[in-house]
This record gives sequence, C-alpha cells and structure tokens, in this order.
Amino acid sequence: IRNNIGNVILHQPYLLKSIEREFGEELKNVRAAATPAATGDAVERMTDEEKKIGGLPKERQTRYRSAVGMMLYLVKFSRPDIANSVRELTKAMDCANETHYKAMTRVLKYVMTTRDLGLKYDSGTIVNFKGVWKIVAYCDSDFAGDKNIRTSTKVLLNPPSYAVQVYGNTMNLLGMGVNPFGGAAKGTRLALAEFGGLENMMSAGGAKQR
Repeated sequence: IRNNIGNVILHQPYLLKSIEREFGEELKNVRAAATPAATGDAVERMTDEEKKIGGLPKERQTRYRSAVGMMLYLVKFSRPDIANSVRELTKAMDCANETHYKAMTRVLKYVMTTRDLGLKYDSGTIVNFKGVWKIVAYCDSDFAGDKNIRTSTKVLLNPPSYAVQVYGNTMNLLGMGVNPFGGAAKGTRLALAEFGGLENMMSAGGAKQR
C-alpha cells in the first residue's frame, strides 16, 4: 500500500516475484497478449468421461492450481482487470486439460508483462482533500452465463468501472424465474463484505474514516 495525499495505490510486488520465480522460465515460451483472454473465451468444465482420459498429469494439475491461486490473491487486492479470466480458470481447479493450462499461462504472461499495474483509489480533482473517502458499489447479474451449469454470474463494480470481485451465483434458471432480484440482493451483500475489507486496507494506508 502506497499512500499519497489524495490517493491510495495497492500493489503486490512480492507476489509478482513469487510468480516469476515459479513460472518465469515456462512463460518465456508464451507469446505476450494485450489482454488476459480473448473476447468471449470461457472455460468449460470437463465431463466425468473426459476427466478419465484427458486430464492433466498430477504435477501439471498442481501447477495449474498454484498459478490460479496466486492470481486470485492478485485479483483480490490489486489486479481487478484479470478478475473475469481468473474466475473462468477456477472452474477447472479439480481437473484441467491442456486447453485450460494454455489459457492459464496466457493470463500469467499478461500479468507479468503488466506487472507495474496496480489499483489506485484517487480523490479526483478535489483541491483541499482531507483524506476522507466515499466509496460507492454497484452490482449486476447476467442470465445463466455459465455454459456448464447455467447459473448467473455477478460482477461488483466501483466508480472507475473496475471489477472488485466476480462471483458465480448459485441460483439456477428456476431460481431466477422465482426470484429475479435474488442475484442482485446477494451481490449487494457481497459488495458490502468486499468494501469492508477495502476500508481496512485504506485505513492501513492512512486514509481517514468518517
């Protein structure tokens, strides 16, 4: 956390060094991309039959889980730009294939080529900023966006249009039909939890509470 007058910057250099130490050699052979994933890319879970014949070897599955776990920590605190891509990768934590692994290395490569990026909360153009912040959260939900289990996906947003966190909703089509506002209500509760954690981080960086 770096705190200047009027802004708080969140960055995770030690975690990035761990990623480089663990995956740096492997990523040398991965082509850099301007985005963490291609438009419309989605991870589809393997069926039970596919898992029997097409899953990764145990060692590579462990590396997959380790990489996704590290990126989840990045998403949580300083890199919301990779939130949706990492959420997709978590669908294959139990059994990934080579396509999933390739998608994972693309996100990792993107992270390492943009390692100087962080999350900045800025007071804007307020001249006499006194260190008192007002944070606003918005949430929305798609309709049955998960291709495997047809559940909805919620995205929590803050004013700069950064995704603070992305969640898979547990409601299915029937649940959405009975209570179409249930996803938004759950999103609101999750937003409050997320911003409670953000408040603690900003306080640690010197921002005042009101």
